[in-house]
Amino acid sequence: MAKKNAQGAKTVAEVTAQVEAALKLLSGEQADQLIGKQTTEYQTLIVGVRAVMGMYWATMKAMGLRETPESLKAGAQALLMVATLVHYAYALGIRRGRESTRPPIEPTDKG
Repeated sequence: MAKKNAQGAKTVAEVTAQVEAALKLLSGEQADQLIGKQTTEYQTLIVGVRAVMGMYWATMKAMGLRETPESLKAGAQALLMVATLVHYAYALGIRRGRESTRPPIEPTDKG
């Protein structure tokens, strides 16, 4: 059992390092500046992230996850990390588009 816990801790440490590396690509302020006004496409992506995480949470509960303050905190942290990564990926896509020599693709949301 101790070996299994040690392996789990190593896995958590590894994935935490991967998330931290991804989050270092930009700062929240840089991402916000690149994105500017949130388009319908952006808002749809964030709604999709919340839906996927909701499906994941429902599946985990169906498999026996107990709702405790700790599990709720972990779920909220996971949602925040995933939403932040999508935010950063969207911003990096905008930056890449601006740096590209191709003509820009107009967003479908002109508002």
